[in-house]
Amino acid sequence: MAKRGKRTRKPVLSDHKRIGKKFIPPMAQLGMKEVDYVERIIPELVWIRYFISTLGERDGIHTALRLIKEADSLQNWEGHSKFSFQSSYRQLTEEHWQKLRVRLEEAGIGQLCQDSLGPFVRCYPTDNAFSRLLDHVKVEPPSGRDIQLARDVVRSLFDRRAKPACAVQSVVLVAELEAGTVKYTSAVRFPDLNAIFSDFESEASQHACSHVRTQTNFMFMAAEKEIGDAWARYFWNRGKDLVPIKAEIEISSETYSADAHPLLKFGIDYEKHAWGIVDEIWSKLPIDIYADECFSVLGALLARQCNLATTLASNYFLWDFHAPPSDDGRLHHSGLDSQGSGRPSPQIYSVWARPGKTSH
Repeated sequence: MAKRGKRTRKPVLSDHKRIGKKFIPPMAQLGMKEVDYVERIIPELVWIRYFISTLGERDGIHTALRLIKEADSLQNWEGHSKFSFQSSYRQLTEEHWQKLRVRLEEAGIGQLCQDSLGPFVRCYPTDNAFSRLLDHVKVEPPSGRDIQLARDVVRSLFDRRAKPACAVQSVVLVAELEAGTVKYTSAVRFPDLNAIFSDFESEASQHACSHVRTQTNFMFMAAEKEIGDAWARYFWNRGKDLVPIKAEIEISSETYSADAHPLLKFGIDYEKHAWGIVDEIWSKLPIDIYADECFSVLGALLARQCNLATTLASNYFLWDFHAPPSDDGRLHHSGLDSQGSGRPSPQIYSVWARPGKTSH
């Protein structure tokens, strides 16, 4: 039996282009750059997921694709089809919308579009282009069911490599293929998009998923200037109106008896009071979800300072006249040493000692 030849390994970074001390990856050489999928792309594609959630995978995708096709046919648009992205619908005029509504009705999907996108428009009413499909329908405030659906839809898209997100992104590629604006040469293996739905864990499916993710990035970058970020900013900040932000602060429910030592009472009450203030401040902070970096820092600093304060209040052996919760003379009456040392007398340690607290 002939020996199998050794596989020749390519040198590391062989497909990168070196410019000075930098190595440029293949996609960047083509002018492509990293796109924040969660921040920028989810708000633009979430409407497709509403179709799938309402009508199922097959009918939902086919209905979304028909909507994209009809929008594309309204006039001779330049370049690639961009109507997979929600913000592209803002360029439609009133005449366009009138024609689109008529065509959707003639295609027998007008009501399906309203049923699928109704909850979406109710939850995200401001500057939502698809509200024009519901012009003759009174848009009510979102119901509890609408809000829960919004949470489920958005949550399902966070993992870009999971099946729900890949199914949504596949619409971008299929729309381009149907419009004839994307073609594959014989040198490129055509992706089996059906495998995404029939056997998601297969090699064919993973190959197809890589294609739909790449095409989604490419198409978004091609239309990024036109798309802008106004819708994405509104979309993410609207979330805290639908479900108000609540700090995950576990305020102690510990209680004490009427004859408990004053310092024990003080420590427990002080901890509850301090974390209650943090919770109140955080709930009133006008957080911008779209640009949350500074708010993450503020939250961390606020929690850190509160933790330091409550830790100091709970561990009296750290107290002196420079660092107690109060130095107005009441410390002496709470059991502090009267010799001027500024530290609690020894018997306080045993009074304060309790599970989860440092006593020495």
